Amino acid sequence: MLNKIDELNSSSYSDLKLLNWFDKVIKETNLMLRELDGRVQTKELEEVTAYYATAQEKLREKLSKKIPKGSDKGSSVKGIVGIPNIGNCCYMNAANQCLFRFPSFVSLLYRPLQKQEGESDNHFKERKLIKEVLKQLYEVYQVGNKELLKIVSMALRSVILKSELRAESGREPQECVSQDIDMYIMVAMMAVGYQVEEVMIRKGQHESLSEEHVSCPRPEPRSMLKVSLNQSNTLQKLVQKEYQETVVKDIWKMQTIKGVISVDQFTEKPELLNQPDFLVLHMKRFKQLETMKLVKINDPIDLAGNWEIDMSTAFGAKEKVPYKVMGFAIHQGNIGGGHYISYVNEQGKWYKVDDLTCLSVEEKTAFDEAKQGYVYFLQKVKPQITTETTEIT
Repeated sequence: MLNKIDELNSSSYSDLKLLNWFDKVIKETNLMLRELDGRVQTKELEEVTAYYATAQEKLREKLSKKIPKGSDKGSSVKGIVGIPNIGNCCYMNAANQCLFRFPSFVSLLYRPLQKQEGESDNHFKERKLIKEVLKQLYEVYQVGNKELLKIVSMALRSVILKSELRAESGREPQECVSQDIDMYIMVAMMAVGYQVEEVMIRKGQHESLSEEHVSCPRPEPRSMLKVSLNQSNTLQKLVQKEYQETVVKDIWKMQTIKGVISVDQFTEKPELLNQPDFLVLHMKRFKQLETMKLVKINDPIDLAGNWEIDMSTAFGAKEKVPYKVMGFAIHQGNIGGGHYISYVNEQGKWYKVDDLTCLSVEEKTAFDEAKQGYVYFLQKVKPQITTETTEIT
């Protein structure tokens, strides 16, 4: 299966550590087979386990020898490693390249997963399995071995393809994640326990009330923020419009201290309750026409020159809440098919990543390509701490 194991270039990953990692992963993969009880593609998982065992044996044989550097590594630049496409999985590769840039996301991979209120045992078990394989993929990503990346990618796709987590998207299992980057990100975020709480605040006024009635229902968890495209041509304006207060002309039976009171007009405003270290914006570039035909919207989206966006409207904050675009994914093609690539910012420099290919690009090139962004990955800008100095005379 694996003809050779590359010499590990990272000082933090010795041969012994990798050998121990194989032991752990083989046990975990076998556990997946037992726990999922045939609900995923068990044949693929069995093959994955065989790959791991073969690689482990090869490594054991060569531990005492110097292993020559082979050709199993994908291209890599400045800590960014290309991920092989194992077949219709460019959406996974593009998303993971961006997600792995965020320390907050990586820390969730290693944090114990907590069962959510009202969550079923099966739902929690599936989240744990997907999270574990995601962690395996990240660890192999640090090694940069193409064959290992291919193996773990196959394991990740196997456990996701039949996951019931995708049912929460409202689509049939085979219609989700297999081609849609937004569905994959949603499942990955749920698996690691990431969420942003969103509420829909309603306000209504009635002559019998001395002041405006405000209703703030139970918050809903969001894995990513969906943003509609409209006549606004900047990402800043699109987000502001998505989270602005709008007037609704409809009947609302308000539950007040005076009982149920009906009004025929009220306002609504979605609002995010917590400010996470990173956010994912999913642009709604596909829409359904009156003829039921799906079409892609290719309108360009302009970004600020410093890549920043003020999210204060979304959080209902009076002061600015700046986030910065640190990565984005592009869908090349149309509704019938296409390909996903990503652009990521690593230590202030931009790179184009297309499966195994990693290329350094000028910031202007990344900026121009970002106009066709399908998913944007934002990092919260931490306030700069300034210290005052007093001159002593």
